[in-house]
This record gives sequence, structure tokens and C-alpha cells, in this order.
Amino acid sequence: MVPLTEAADGFAARVIAARLGSEGIICAARGDENPYPVGPAVVWVEESRLEEARALLLADEVEDSFSADDH
Repeated sequence: MVPLTEAADGFAARVIAARLGSEGIICAARGDENPYPVGPAVVWVEESRLEEARALLLADEVEDSFSADDH
């Protein structure tokens, strides 16, 4: 497993992990062991799927930027 991205907190990391998991990408959020979602957490993915995971998150970010303009 290799680091993909750092999230603001454990909750955000778990949301990213869930999004990747919905596409069949195995991942883990580390640094979110605290029961309260404070402090950064890192999302890790299988090295063989790193580029796919990056592309998926980038596509989501671009799509979100267009959605924000609609409001």
C-alpha cells in the first residue's frame, strides 16, 4: 500500500476510502484511530491502483467544481 492523499480528518478519509471502495479499489485510512475525527488522516491504496485512484479523485473534483457553479 502507498499513500494517496491526506484528508483533513478521519471522517473525510473514510469518505474518500468509501468512494474508492465503490469502484473496487482496496484502500485504508490511517491516522483516524481516534474515536473523534480530529487531525489529519492518510488514505492508502494498492500501488498497482494508485494512478487509477488519483484519476478518480481528480474527476470527482472537476465534476464538483462544475456543480458549485450551478448554485
